[in-house]
Amino acid sequence: AADNRLEAARHAALSQIAQESAGKENDDAAQQALNLIDEDSARLFALIGISDAKRQAEKEEEALNYLDEARTFASGVPQYSSRSSAFNQLAERYAALGSAEKARAAATENLQTIAQIRDDSAKAVSLLNLANVFKSQNFEISDAERKTLQTMLRKAEW
Repeated sequence: AADNRLEAARHAALSQIAQESAGKENDDAAQQALNLIDEDSARLFALIGISDAKRQAEKEEEALNYLDEARTFASGVPQYSSRSSAFNQLAERYAALGSAEKARAAATENLQTIAQIRDDSAKAVSLLNLANVFKSQNFEISDAERKTLQTMLRKAEW
């Protein structure tokens, strides 16, 4: 357990270094710190953070590139709740950068991820968070998404 906490702290520190470096236009240092993060989920959230730093520096194209890279790691995150959180963050960031199509695709991938969550309370929280993304981005629910939601509701134990 102590090793896990130490590794998590190491990843958080490297992520912070990468974000700070990217914000100061030191992309080589950011990439070096990022390369030292060996866990996909930690790398994914670090990439989202670097994208935020680039967006704040008004480097929108670079911010989008980092989001695209982050998205390649999202499907590999083993814990579905963490994966769902990542897809929500990706959808929000893509929308903020004016990439509505990618935002919508991330939201759709998130619904598919949530359908795989087995714990009912975790599933409910993830659905609520996704609903907030749909509401804030004015996304319409497609027929396929409606069917996925109906299937989830039928399977839920009340």
